[in-house]
Amino acid sequence: DTFEIGGGPKIRLLGIDASEVSTNDCHSAAATDFLSTKLPQDSLVCLISDPNGDDVDKFDRWLRYAYVQTTGGFIQLNARALRLGHARVFEGFVRGLRYESQLRSMQDLARAEKKGGWGNCGW
Repeated sequence: DTFEIGGGPKIRLLGIDASEVSTNDCHSAAATDFLSTKLPQDSLVCLISDPNGDDVDKFDRWLRYAYVQTTGGFIQLNARALRLGHARVFEGFVRGLRYESQLRSMQDLARAEKKGGWGNCGW
């Protein structure tokens, strides 16, 4: 749920929470692979803040929606990570965000289909 742009700021994807790599949580490697695949070197990424949310967190990471260019257009990584079961909605930090209902819908679909961590880890 966090990545760095070319030695610049760290970006924390708004509204989602992925398994922690540092503690080797269930599905953390798959979530990391997802971000690495979607954010190859020299990717075109559009970062959008939420007018209803904070700009930075307590770790000075930028809180953003990240849109990455693919051959079919731009995808929002926050929603895609949820849809594929690589993250869960970050309860307590998603309330009131512009895309809260969309993020919750993506999670509901992944949960129903037992995608990613929903099937592998029993979230």
